[in-house]
Order: sequence, then structure tokens, then C-alpha cells
Amino acid sequence: MAILADVAPYSREYNTYRQRVGRQAQDNTELEIEYEKILNRVKKTRESVIRMQDRHFTAPVDEIAGTVDSVSPGGITLKEFPGRQFQFSSVSTSAADMSARILGEQNNLTRSEVAQEVDSRRGGMQEYLSKAFAGGSARLVVPRGATDSSENIRAVILADGENVNRELIDQGYGEYREDLGGAEARAMKGAIGRATGSLAEGLAFQGDSGILNPMHYLPSPGHTKFWQERTPLAQYLNNEVVGTRMRRWQRPVHDFLMPYLRGKAERMLGETRCLHPAGPKNTTGARAREKLKLPSQAPHPTPSPGCLCDPAAGSNGRCFLPDTLHSQSDDRP
Repeated sequence: MAILADVAPYSREYNTYRQRVGRQAQDNTELEIEYEKILNRVKKTRESVIRMQDRHFTAPVDEIAGTVDSVSPGGITLKEFPGRQFQFSSVSTSAADMSARILGEQNNLTRSEVAQEVDSRRGGMQEYLSKAFAGGSARLVVPRGATDSSENIRAVILADGENVNRELIDQGYGEYREDLGGAEARAMKGAIGRATGSLAEGLAFQGDSGILNPMHYLPSPGHTKFWQERTPLAQYLNNEVVGTRMRRWQRPVHDFLMPYLRGKAERMLGETRCLHPAGPKNTTGARAREKLKLPSQAPHPTPSPGCLCDPAAGSNGRCFLPDTLHSQSDDRP
């Protein structure tokens, strides 16, 4: 399985052996550790090379409270939210991560000794969780709207004024993983940490900052090269609507000047406008509107190559969808 994970992680053979080894690892902690290490390696291999981030300190969150129904290392359930499981945000309790922490503390242990220590800490974690939620109630910080749309929800959980997520990490029962948390994870920070994080995101994130943020109006090529922080939507708009994927010296106006002007218009007016001359006929608009279930559009002047424009506003209308989303069979320059 380890060899297949390195050379053919998408193959049918890898999936077959993954299921087989997974069943064998259920009652074998030592094998479970190696199994989860392989899964983590495959996950990192499959991750996109395009760097995109979500806001952690400035995204909206909800605070909820309820009566604890059940507790496990995988999270808790509340009687007020049936069918929802609230997992410990930014905390990994997997055997692989727990073993990595154990080896960081005692690097002279053998595999069997590490497995025994993992089993011991799992027992201690279950005992701690039972005591932490003995009061029967909990307060949770979750991403905005998550309780209405998800069954498995990442949450920072507080019981009797104690931050359970932070305690799991501090007591050695879990490992901190930033990729397992979202906006709710800021509840694990102190007041200074939250203020510093909010300031850093206000300076670093581009494309979705508020109109009161001075960075909203400043073109910042330095951020693109050295401090690029964009949400998936902002990255998409920057590459497909406002800017271009490639900058070619053979087309300085199309690839350098016009993206700059579109970006300037977007920053000042709050919307993207088609500022460059009309290009060849675009045949993808109807298919795009049909796929996205957008209202049908009346005939209108030919849009620019970089976006589809609102026909009511003419060729200088608002851009709402780039034509680069669709098949490359279209006749483009």
C-alpha cells in the first residue's frame, strides 16, 4: 500500500489495498499509525498547488449553546441539534498525529512502545472528556450558518468556562492542525492574538476587503508575489475576470494594461467592467447561463474576450462571468 500511495494514489489497486489495510488496522494501533501516515501523505499529494486561504480572524461566526447528549474523541452531539456532530476544531486526535507528538517528547521509543502510549493517552482523553462535560452543558463557536447546512461541524467547545480544544492540545491528547480549523478557531486565541490576526488579515487578504479598508483601493503587486492571501472566490476573480492567467509580452495591452485598468475600476467602483475593445464572437454565454441557471439574456453587443457583460449596459456593462470557464473549442485570439 505504501508503494502504491507513492506511485499510483489514484489507481484502483491502491483503493483496494487501502480498504483492506484499513480493516486490519482497526484492532492494531501500531498498524493504524502507519496506515494514517500513508493516508496523510496521499492527501498532501492530491492537494491543489494553487494557494488559497480562508479568513480565520475576520470571517463571521455563530455562538450556540446546548445540552450535551454524547461525548467521544470525535466530538460531541447536542440535544438541541439532532443529527449534528460538533468536532474539535484545529485538533487532530488521530493515531498518526498522536504518535508524532509522543516521539517529539520521547524519541527513543520503539514502535510497540509508541503504540502502547497512544492507547494509554486515548484512555486518558476519554476520561478527561467525561469529566469536562460532567455539567451537561456546553457553549460552542462555529462558522456562520454551519448548523443549517452541515452535519459534521468544526467547533471550538467550551465547558464550564474551559476551552476544551486548547486543553486537549495542552494535555497531550491531540495535535494542533491549522488545516482542520476555520473562522471558529480564533476562539482558541487570546485577545492579543485575535487582534493581531485581524490586523494581519486586513493587510494581507486581497480582493474581498471592505470599502473602509485603505488596502481595498491600493494596487499591491508585492502582495501577489510575497504575501498572497486570497479566498478561493477572490483568487478566481483575480485570475479569470479582472486579471489574466498568463502575462505575455507579445500582448502588452491585453495582458498588462487592461488587467490593471479593470482592477482599478473594480477597486474604485466595487464592480468589474469590460474596458477593452470587443473581441470575437463568444458562443459560451448561453451554455454558461444554462449551467448556472442564470436568467436568459436578450441579444446584445459582442462582449470582450475576458468576461460576459450585462447586455442592458452595453459593451461597457458589468462583468459577471468569464468565458475562460468553458471549453477551449471556442474561437479566441
